Amino acid sequence: MIRKSARAIIMKDDEFILIHRITEKDGKKYEYYVFPGGGLKEGETYEDAVKREVFEELGITVNPQKRLYRLEKDNRDEMFILCQYLEGKIGTGKGPEFTSSEYSDRGLYIPETIPMDKFKEINVLESIKKAIIRDLENYRKLKDVKFQDFIH
Repeated sequence: MIRKSARAIIMKDDEFILIHRITEKDGKKYEYYVFPGGGLKEGETYEDAVKREVFEELGITVNPQKRLYRLEKDNRDEMFILCQYLEGKIGTGKGPEFTSSEYSDRGLYIPETIPMDKFKEINVLESIKKAIIRDLENYRKLKDVKFQDFIH
C-alpha cells in the first residue's frame, strides 16, 4: 500500500521553516531536517493535510499556494507544497510528536528557521534540496516554478 503524505515548503523572511530531527539508533546520533507535514487522513486533500500537519507540528497557520514537487519512493508518495506563512508562533505545535509518550523514543523534533544561505549546508532530503536550490537560482521565487515529479 502506498502511503500518501503532504509536506510544506514554508519561507518566512527569507528563511525556511523546518523541523530539526535528532535521533539515536544503535548508539549513533543522527541529525537531519524534515519539511513539516505528514500522512493524509481519509478523504483529505494534500492541501488540507498540509495545513493540519503544519498547525499540529509548528503551531502556525499557512496558506497552501502551489504543488511544487512530488516524490515517489519506496511505497511513499510525498507532495511538497509551497505554503505562505499566515500567523502563529513557530514552536507552539501540539501534535503527537511533541505531546505523546509514544513518540518519546523517536528523538527530538525541534522547529527551526534556516536562512536561505545556510539551506545548502543542512542535511535535508537531497533530491528536494537540490531542486529548491536550482529553482531558486533559475526563477528567484518558488511560486514561479513548474510542478516536477521525482520517481525513485
